[in-house]
Amino acid sequence: CGKCHRYLKMIESRPQRLHCPICNETYTVPQNGTIRLYKEVRCPLDDFELLLWSQGTKGKNIVFCPYCFSHPPFANMPKGSACHWCLHPTCPQSMESRAVDACPECPNGLFVLDDSTAPKYRFNCNRCPTMLLVSDAIKQISVGNVPCEKCSAMHLHIKLDPAKLPKAAGDEGESETRTTFSECAFCSDVLCHLFQLVQSRQEARQSNSARGGSNTRAGGRRGRRPGGRTRAGLS
Repeated sequence: CGKCHRYLKMIESRPQRLHCPICNETYTVPQNGTIRLYKEVRCPLDDFELLLWSQGTKGKNIVFCPYCFSHPPFANMPKGSACHWCLHPTCPQSMESRAVDACPECPNGLFVLDDSTAPKYRFNCNRCPTMLLVSDAIKQISVGNVPCEKCSAMHLHIKLDPAKLPKAAGDEGESETRTTFSECAFCSDVLCHLFQLVQSRQEARQSNSARGGSNTRAGGRRGRRPGGRTRAGLS
């Protein structure tokens, strides 16, 4: 609890919720998933420890603050918003820090970096079930603050494991010598093949079949909507 700094209790009966016996306050949480602590990181707005809600290996992972989830801190955030909707300008977990590009599968959605299972990474759309899976060849990834001049996606800082690079990832000589990138992954002939667009859970198999396992180069070039990440995520 960010107020009394004592442990919150998870009430397992549906709907699941968190309760602080000291403050006598109850907080709603996302349903139909597992919830655990997230890296012992605290929300900069209310000092509550962040939690991770997960649907498992084939579903989404969402980081959220129990207090913000019940009491949205910004006017444009609806109740039940997790960190991938947060407009905090400097929090490392917020949409402002982690959104990379517009989702090609839904209006107004943004792909937000999910590093909760690092070194396995992915990007989750903050509006629909679409996910952007990241190849195991990428051993480290973070979102930069420079937009691509061609497609407006944010540059990514990427470190590759050359031993895991597929042959189709580009020139073999270059992949052996260059393992660090700070650029737009969707406009790069080497990097664009290391991402795959899918739907979470059962929808993932249907999406792969329909698209033939296509990568996201075309989706990435779509870029963000006018107004940048904030407007795209909340309009």
